[in-house]
Amino acid sequence: MLAHSLKFIRVENGVKLYVSKDQDTSVFHQWKLPLSNFIQVLKYLSDIFKLSTETIRVFYDSGDSVAFNRERSLFFNFKHYKFHHDSEFSPFSTNIMISWYLTFAHEIAHNIRVPHDAQHEVRIFMSLVFI
Repeated sequence: MLAHSLKFIRVENGVKLYVSKDQDTSVFHQWKLPLSNFIQVLKYLSDIFKLSTETIRVFYDSGDSVAFNRERSLFFNFKHYKFHHDSEFSPFSTNIMISWYLTFAHEIAHNIRVPHDAQHEVRIFMSLVFI
């Protein structure tokens, strides 16, 4: 399980950073500006969803996981942001905000319904509609 293979590195701009245990810990130093942009996006979205930024975590893992929810903390993969969104002009572009907004809603829905089933999808819809 990915959640158990991560190690805490440090806090950056109020957000805890993690890497997979087999990952070089300097990965966040290599991309300071994209990391800062990603954290800005996540903090902005946490405000929209009325979540404390203390619940937000950024991790770097070479796998395919975009995000996950563990014990009501939301983990977002910097690798995914770096690969798909770093080349965009603004960290707050429509494409970036929509993508991560939907990811947030999906992970928040796991606080109510863990399995990926029809009820989980209803919870995602409800979190999108009633912000």
